[in-house]
Amino acid sequence: MLTETASIGQANLRNVLTYAPNHTRLTTTRVLDERMTGCFACPKKGSDPSACDHCTDRVYLTTVQKVYINERAKYGAPSSPMKRTACLLFLYLHFQNPDHNGLITYFDAEDAASYLGVTARTIKANLLTLQRNGYVSFRGTDIPYHFDVFLTGYQDYFLPAKKGGRGYVIFSKELFHHALSCRTIMELRVFLRSYLDASDMMRKNGTIVTRSFRDIKRQLPAYCPVGKIKAIMNGDVFSSVFEVLSEKRKTTMRLRPEYGQTKLRDTLVSECRSSVEALINDLNNARTEKDANAAPLHVSVQDLEDTAKIALKYPVKAVTLAIREIFRDYVETRDHRWEIESFGALVRSYTSQLVRFEAAA
Repeated sequence: MLTETASIGQANLRNVLTYAPNHTRLTTTRVLDERMTGCFACPKKGSDPSACDHCTDRVYLTTVQKVYINERAKYGAPSSPMKRTACLLFLYLHFQNPDHNGLITYFDAEDAASYLGVTARTIKANLLTLQRNGYVSFRGTDIPYHFDVFLTGYQDYFLPAKKGGRGYVIFSKELFHHALSCRTIMELRVFLRSYLDASDMMRKNGTIVTRSFRDIKRQLPAYCPVGKIKAIMNGDVFSSVFEVLSEKRKTTMRLRPEYGQTKLRDTLVSECRSSVEALINDLNNARTEKDANAAPLHVSVQDLEDTAKIALKYPVKAVTLAIREIFRDYVETRDHRWEIESFGALVRSYTSQLVRFEAAA
């Protein structure tokens, strides 16, 4: 089940969308020349295989094989390491509610395959692609096609810039559905890069992004013409998220308000608020069942709002885990002998220490 929103590191996402530049790979191999070596006249050929390893008359030929590497897989060459499915899977993993370390336990490849419209074997193959490129690590479990997946650098998403953080962007489930509608890797690249650029502009209190088609083309392979870029930006998928005005040499686009970071942040806060409320009710109910006279944990509306905003910096799972520890330390163990003056500040402190402790471990 996907979460309503997902926080995705900008640096990692931009790297995932980077295309592999066209290049030529030269492979040198040495091959035994049986004719020059005289193997056909050797009396030991066939009767003593080990004699070939110690033969002093061996002559080798050096051959150079030229392989063309490009995204279109011309001449039978391998294609780009980051295909459409790998990029979508990278986004999909962030909607699987990873913990504060970026760990997703028992990730169901068959559910992901059904959601992305591929097979479970394709999901596993693309997990290997993401792992080979350093974006995830994963291992098998005792259930077939279920994996424990670790998102590389997930903790760094939420660090401030002075500590090496590169920032993150919030994606909604609806926005992810629009990304699924992109049929080619090229359309997906234009769509997601435009969203990142528009989000950066809105973060700087701007709303309109103006870029020349030449600048956009620099981020794409050489075989993608300007006409293709214009067709993508005038398509249904792009127009559903952006308001676009294309001219001869440049385009002006504005992100629709419902997909802006402010709206998505409000959604993330609301999601965290609901999770916190449900958790506190469950903890109080479980405590009351054990002891009917036990005092429950009361959280004011203001404290609940302060706690929900912690999700803007830390994952929701980290916040709920911190609340469980607070309930154990202040309610069950101490039985309210220590009054909680600011529940939101206490949760923020516990969450911060929890994340730092896990990072150090």
